[in-house]
Amino acid sequence: MAIAAIALSLVSCEKEEPGGTATQSLAGDWVCTVYYSDGVKWNIYMGLDLLTYNTSANLSSEIWLDDVESFWGTLCKVNSNADNMTFGAKDSIYTDQYNDVGQKIWGGKVTPNGAVGPTGKNVDKIEYYIQFGDEEDDEGLNPYGTTFYVVGYRRTGFDEGNADQPKEDWTLPEVI
Repeated sequence: MAIAAIALSLVSCEKEEPGGTATQSLAGDWVCTVYYSDGVKWNIYMGLDLLTYNTSANLSSEIWLDDVESFWGTLCKVNSNADNMTFGAKDSIYTDQYNDVGQKIWGGKVTPNGAVGPTGKNVDKIEYYIQFGDEEDDEGLNPYGTTFYVVGYRRTGFDEGNADQPKEDWTLPEVI
């Protein structure tokens, strides 16, 4: 009986580790900066809160991109490749679930330790390009006319790393 009790206590102490999602390498809570292209240079536009997470199908080929309506209103199911840590496709138009607006999202990628966070430590970086189908300019509707570049860092979840301030000193790509 004593041996059975010891064996039972050892079994009950084993921890079962939960599995991750198919897109956990892309998933996160991000503090981003949005830039817009005037055709000559990138201009700072605003800060942006962003979430990326798996779909209910839990496929590595799609993620939700969600700006929690802190920018234009983007809640789109976007093509992804979790192995390459990339998302979006320039030839696709994704329909936003907040406002039913077509959005082009491409060049998305997550770079592990690709940014310096508020504490000075390396954190993951996210970046992508986006255009909107309901964009208006001074002359009226100009769908998909302006290209925005979104870049940011993953929140760490620790108080000291959660400054929630978008960075303004990113190295920017060539203007589109």
